[in-house]
Amino acid sequence: QTISSLTAGRYLATKIDHNLNIKVVVPETGEAKEINSLSLGTVDQFYLGLRLALADLIGVKFPLVLDDAFVQYDDLRLQEALQLLANLARERQIILFSCHKREKDILERLAPNNYQLITL
Repeated sequence: QTISSLTAGRYLATKIDHNLNIKVVVPETGEAKEINSLSLGTVDQFYLGLRLALADLIGVKFPLVLDDAFVQYDDLRLQEALQLLANLARERQIILFSCHKREKDILERLAPNNYQLITL
């Protein structure tokens, strides 16, 4: 579900082996493909999804700290990721560090009353 949400429904099926190698099922062909053959932005989406899934497996709702996690994301990817994080923020604290303004601009549209901006 997380990968589907992050990729706007493009990728629905993933396979992760015991070494945490990720393969994705390409919708057009049904072929399982190594994620490293995809764009850097897509690879980053998968690793964010993996981190979020691992955090859920632990079972404790500890804060998530993300430091410039979206540098490879285009605006659409960033919007999908921030929407997912805004939803997760109902259950846990999320601390997002960024040196870019676009995260703030998108959050202002998506969740204007659900984040606190601290400028350093």
